[in-house]
Parts: sequence; C-alpha cells; structure tokens
Amino acid sequence: MNVLPTVVMLLAAVVNVNFLYATPQTLPKADISKFKLEGDPPSSKGATWTYESKDDGVVYKLNGTLFKPAGKGPFPAVLINHGLQSSANVYGAKISKEMVKWGLVCIAPNYTYGDKKYADGAPGAAEPRRLNKEDNLQRAHKCFDILQALGCVDMKRLATHGHSKGAFLNVAIAGTFSDEFKAASHTAGGVEPTIKELALKIKAPYSIHHGDADTSVRIGFDERFEATLTQNKVEHEFHVYPGFIHNQTATNETVLARVKAWYLKHGVLSRN
Repeated sequence: MNVLPTVVMLLAAVVNVNFLYATPQTLPKADISKFKLEGDPPSSKGATWTYESKDDGVVYKLNGTLFKPAGKGPFPAVLINHGLQSSANVYGAKISKEMVKWGLVCIAPNYTYGDKKYADGAPGAAEPRRLNKEDNLQRAHKCFDILQALGCVDMKRLATHGHSKGAFLNVAIAGTFSDEFKAASHTAGGVEPTIKELALKIKAPYSIHHGDADTSVRIGFDERFEATLTQNKVEHEFHVYPGFIHNQTATNETVLARVKAWYLKHGVLSRN
C-alpha cells in the first residue's frame, strides 16, 4: 500500500489521490484518478476537491470539501448537504470541522441550488429556484462512490445530514438510497410534494431539528415529515427549539450534540 507522506500533502497545491489511502473494500464506481484534492483533508482547514469523469455514461463535474480524521481508518463517514445559495465551502466546511472531531470523514458536494460560484457543473446546472432532485441525487451518490474509492471509509457506517434546502434533499437522499445509511439527520427541513414519495421509503433512524420561530422553512414541513416516519414505523426523534429562527439550528451546539448522540446510538460512531 502506498500512502502519500504528510509533508508532500502540505507542500503540494493540488494532489492526485490515486494512492492516498488504503485499498478500497469493494470495487469502487468512481475513477479515483479523476478526483483532485487541493489541501490536506486531516488538517484543520480540510481540503477542496474536484471530480470530472464520465461514469456509466453520465458526465460528472463536481466540486466540494473533504475533511478526514488523522490515520488510515477505516472511518465512518457523513454526507453533508448545504442549503439554498450556500455551499459546501461555507456550510459544509463549518459542519465538517465539528463532525470530523467525532471521527467522521466528512464529504460535502456543491449542489445546483447553491452559490453560483460553485453550483455550476454536472449533472445539472446552477438553478437556485428548484431542488432539482434528479441531478442532485446523482451528485450526492457519486460522493459515496468517491468515499468507497478512497479506501479509508467503512461503507457500512454512513450518515447523511443537511440544513434547509439541503435538509429537503437529505430526505430525498435517505429515501432514494435507503439501504446505504445507518442514520440520518437534518435541521430546518421536512417534506414537500416533490419528495413525498421518497420520504415514504426512508428506513434509517432519523434525527429532526427545527426552530418554532423559523419563518423561512416553517415547522409544519417537519411536522408532516415526522408524521410520515411515525406512519411507517421508522425510528426517529423530533426536537423543537423554542424561539429559534431559521439559521439558529444549523450549527447550534445542542443540536450537534444530539446529532452526535444519535449517530452513537445507531452505530455510525463507535463508543471505543
């Protein structure tokens, strides 16, 4: 096994990660030679990444952020989904800086509805008005393929987390790829008509967080989501934060502590 020395990673502006980590556990669906890193994932600033490839006839032009605990792993991982006109580089990096301390590899892609500086790419193009779930689901799932190809992730211990529009996408991700997660969580989201059928397919235990003073995404969206999970007998928790407006739940310490406890309870994180 070849491992890139830390000193090289610190000196190099752009790193080809073809040989960064351990041998993948199973055959990956991403061409790791097309995955380019700028920065050092185990560092406090993490790394940005690009992936440009044509896989199974689909053109991918993706970018985002990656944070990783020190060491070879395998580590559990979380997919982090930003909100409207935000980005992996802002929201994703901020959440990752906390979750990587828990021992998670944190990958955050940029989606079509985000900051236009990062949202353009493929599948799909920058379009802030729509969830564009079909293209963004492909972007999200390619991140799983990338994690698998890196070889440092335990693919049996995955979680997904999002805020705001990223929380609605999170519901769609958890429903579409329902057998791939140990747990899921979100802040300030819920169910809307375009993802209602996908919400019915969720299997992973789900942690929900919403402020009752949120006027951007009203709490009724998550009340309907909780009712769906209850109807389908999916284990879940629903925390309401009195007086919290939209962005207060996104990085709140109590919220994140509860998410961490949820991941511990359901085997994403280890108590060792």
